[in-house]
Amino acid sequence: MTWIKVLAPSRHERGQAFERFVRQVLDSCGLSQFRTRLKVTGAGPLIDIAARYRKDATPALGVCRAFSREVTADECALQRAVLPHSSTAPTCRHNR
Repeated sequence: MTWIKVLAPSRHERGQAFERFVRQVLDSCGLSQFRTRLKVTGAGPLIDIAARYRKDATPALGVCRAFSREVTADECALQRAVLPHSSTAPTCRHNR
């Protein structure tokens, strides 16, 4: 597991920085035409994402959350269970 710490003066600015980071990661995975909605909460930023794969314009939808604390494996499994197909979906498809 890799830990990333986003530094910024306020919660909202940390959320915006995290959103830019997520966009860069998705871009490196072959996605484009991003639409995101950022919601900053006390638990951390929550980003709703809609994008398309550059190769064939297949739509991709997702949710990304950053926590301000360590999370357990059970909590991660619970987050994946929220979206029915997320447990089988690849996190990054470089070869699309």
